[in-house]
Parts: sequence; C-alpha cells; structure tokens
Amino acid sequence: MKKINKILAGMSATGLDAGVAAYLNFLASKIPIKEVLNFHVFPSEYLFSALSRQSPVEGPKIIHTIQKAIAENVEKQYKYIPNVGTGVVVGTPLQEFKKTAKTWNPDLIALGKPEKGHGTLAKNILRHIDRNVLIVPEKATRQLSHILVPVDLSEYSGEVLQRAIALKKQLGEDVALTCYHAYNVPLLPAYSVFETEARFHQFMLNEVKEAFDKFINKYAGEERIEVKTVLEEEMVDRPSRYILNYAKKHGADFLLMGAQSHSWAEKFLGSTTERTINHTEAIPVLVMKKNRDYNDN
Repeated sequence: MKKINKILAGMSATGLDAGVAAYLNFLASKIPIKEVLNFHVFPSEYLFSALSRQSPVEGPKIIHTIQKAIAENVEKQYKYIPNVGTGVVVGTPLQEFKKTAKTWNPDLIALGKPEKGHGTLAKNILRHIDRNVLIVPEKATRQLSHILVPVDLSEYSGEVLQRAIALKKQLGEDVALTCYHAYNVPLLPAYSVFETEARFHQFMLNEVKEAFDKFINKYAGEERIEVKTVLEEEMVDRPSRYILNYAKKHGADFLLMGAQSHSWAEKFLGSTTERTINHTEAIPVLVMKKNRDYNDN
C-alpha cells in the first residue's frame, strides 16, 4: 500500500462533499495519492430529457452548473493530491459508478456518509463493484493513530490483517494496530455435558483463544508483536455493534475490514461490514475486496 494511483470520489452535491475531499487530502498526507476524480451522478434522466426537449442547451446547462458548484466546493481542499478533476453524468448512480470504475479503473471508491443516513449507494457499490471502498462519515475526524481490524478467523480476514500490518509499517511506530475478534457462545443443550453453564463458557473461551492465537501466528508471524489482540464474547449476535463500541471506547479512528460474507444468514440479513458502515458515526471504514490491493509500483 505504498501509494494510491486513482480514487473515484462520489459527490452528493451537498455539504457532505467538502468533508470527503478534506479527508482524502488528509489521507494523502500519509499515503501518496496521485489522482482524484470527483464524481456526481444526476439521477433524474426524465428531468434532463425534459429540459433538453425545451431547449438543446438547458440539459447540458444544469449539468455544467452542478459540475462547477462541486468543483468550487471541493477542489480547493486537495493540497497534497496533484491531479484533481470533477465530472457529472446523467443516469442511475450504481450503473454509472460501475461504468466509470470499469473505464477509469480506480484503486479505490470513496463515499461520504451523512450522519443520519444508511448508505444505500455504498451498500450497492460494495455488493456489485469489485473495488476497495472508503466510507467517510460526516463527523469523521482527520487523524489516523489507531487502526482497528475486525476478523472472523477466515483466510480472507487474515489477508486483510496482513494489509493492515503493512499500512501500520508505512505510517510509522506511533500508529497502533488492534486485531479484534468477537465470538458468541451457542445456546446448546450440551451444557449438561459440562455440568454447568460456566464450565461450557470456559471451554468455548479456551477453544476460541487457541484458534485466535493460531490465526495471529499464521497471518502476523514475526509482526505479531506490533499487533494488539482483543477477544470479546458477544452477548447479542450482532458483531457490528461490538466492533463500533470497542472502537469508540478505545479511540480507534480507522476501521479496516473485508467485504466477503461467509454464511447464507449474513448474505440474507446483511453482512457485518455493511452493518458497520450503516452505523458508524465518526470512524472512517476502508473495505478491502479480496485480491484487490493498491498499486505498489
């Protein structure tokens, strides 16, 4: 993750845009970013067509006005990024993002998240576009001192942890890195085998500790000394709640997560990553897609 060549920055044509641009500029002070395209989709094709029928210049005029307003609002934010452009197109947001991701080939898609919003576009982009995605909440603070990496002990989350370790090394010794795993104890009639519920909980804890330790040894290796590990039992089966509560309590200011669902239940109900994005209020979330890393050349 030595540098990021291209970021496709989704713009909403609202006050949220300046915050996204400011955060990307902050990120560029830590990780070199070569180019940003501020990208807005005007979703009302009907209105655009109606205006164009009235006058050939009216449709393009409104697009030009939006593009100019976005450029004036955000381009001044980019002090550390040498190449910045702004584009506005007409169409369905997801489809236009898919087209642009394919033709422009960004390393990363960045999106703002309003304080009270649930990020429908972000969820659709995560599900349908094969790019890493950075979610910047409206209240995001511009600091990067503590990276939190939630894992589920899968091979894929191990790869995400390795990317986080590389990022920490790049950012420097002052940046903390925590690997977090939340587990839940199943409600089984097998308690009787262990005589008491407490003994069953202790048995489960020992098993999870052993699995977590093997996971850290495998994916962190000699770098495990740089990684704080946290194991927490879920009393309610909602990992995103525990992840965000831990992050707030312990001052994590950057979440690094994977986007892969591992069970039919998560695919049906919405993945832990999607829920975390929906509920984060101030902590940016970088979602790493499998086999998608930044250009290290």
